[in-house]
Amino acid sequence: MSIRASAQTGLWRCLFVVVMCLTHRVADAQVPSIANYAAVRSTAVPYVSIFPGGLACTAWRNNTGFLEQDDNRSDAQDIGFDFWYNGTRYTQFSVSTNGFIDFSTAANIGTGTGAYGYVNAPFSAANNTTALALAPMYDDLTTLGVTDPLGNSIRYQLTGTAPNRVLTVEWKDMSIYGQPTVALNFQAKIYETSGIIDFLYGSMNPSSGQNYYSYTCGINAADILGNPPLATELKCQVSSNNSTFDRFRHDTLRVPPTANCRVRLTPPVPANPGSALSFTAVTQNSMTLNWTNWAANEAGYVIYNSTDGVNYFFVTQAAQNATSANITGLASGTTYQWRLYAVTEGCLSNAVTGTQATLSSGTFISAQTGFWDQGATWVGGVVPAVNSDVTITGTHSVTIRSTTVNPVLSNLTVGQGGAARLYIGSNNTAKTLPHYYRQYCEQWNT
Repeated sequence: MSIRASAQTGLWRCLFVVVMCLTHRVADAQVPSIANYAAVRSTAVPYVSIFPGGLACTAWRNNTGFLEQDDNRSDAQDIGFDFWYNGTRYTQFSVSTNGFIDFSTAANIGTGTGAYGYVNAPFSAANNTTALALAPMYDDLTTLGVTDPLGNSIRYQLTGTAPNRVLTVEWKDMSIYGQPTVALNFQAKIYETSGIIDFLYGSMNPSSGQNYYSYTCGINAADILGNPPLATELKCQVSSNNSTFDRFRHDTLRVPPTANCRVRLTPPVPANPGSALSFTAVTQNSMTLNWTNWAANEAGYVIYNSTDGVNYFFVTQAAQNATSANITGLASGTTYQWRLYAVTEGCLSNAVTGTQATLSSGTFISAQTGFWDQGATWVGGVVPAVNSDVTITGTHSVTIRSTTVNPVLSNLTVGQGGAARLYIGSNNTAKTLPHYYRQYCEQWNT
């Protein structure tokens, strides 16, 4: 009985350890969440207008005369850098006359009471949502006197140098609908690499009185499914001119923001790496990048590459806890510089870097034991062509059988890194290798 009890106790201990491990693993998973942006309001922040500089939007979606200056949403404009928001990369934005920018591909033109329209309730309500929006002051706004051309009232500007560029969008002398004497000046700024979002306020003429204001200040996610919204989906300023934000709908703020104040929303910062990239499965057109899963709060790992060491381009985003990524579609015989980052909701870590060239178009390496004439035998799945450089590596055994076209090669290496073998012929059929180069060979069979 005592032995049985001990065994049972040991079993329960094992089960407990397994459950604890599984629970810990689940807890490690990080779901991108709007709640993870920290909101802080500051005062006495200088307001620097980008007017008369900056760029007017290239086009607006609503071209119906009077309403052009009232309810309108621009065509997508280039940000000028990769901006990571809630764990996703964006390169374009749209701006609304009603005091918000968004990263959505939705085609809405900005009219009506639905998504992206003049009523701000859809910003924080499930279904038909004004989504992926940053709203310094979402209200029923118009250009000055509903007559000022859009280019005179809304502009954007890219400043700084990579990797620390800033996009500024400014609304200048905006009015509240029906109150043409109001002149509101405010900006939204987004920051490369850090993922910070700033709302800044200049002169905010409140001459129409508080009852004419009914605005929202905050940020939201791609979808709002909860009713009320989940913390992962929405962060709204609870009352005017404070730093308290929560997940509930606050779309009737009555007191305008004070001049020279700033609301800053900051995403979590990921840990910086402590190891380098390594490369495996290198072929003519692909390679696998390998790294240590160093971050604990990442939304994923993001990969960029360059062929000149100056201009880097986004390649792919790997999942949370990933430790490798196979990259395809590369040019053969080309040296690539790589940068790998952990990304949270919006902030990039320092980069892990590495350099690796793809194989030249005439280079082939064995992937496994098999027949020479089968693609699966070779890395990349392609059979060596005439005048290729061929390496049989590891402990692979490759057989040139009678059905194989005579492999006339430039160079042949057998045995690199292990006891590889090359079998030539299986039915007394002669095979011609007129010139080959063998660095070393553990065993040669004919």
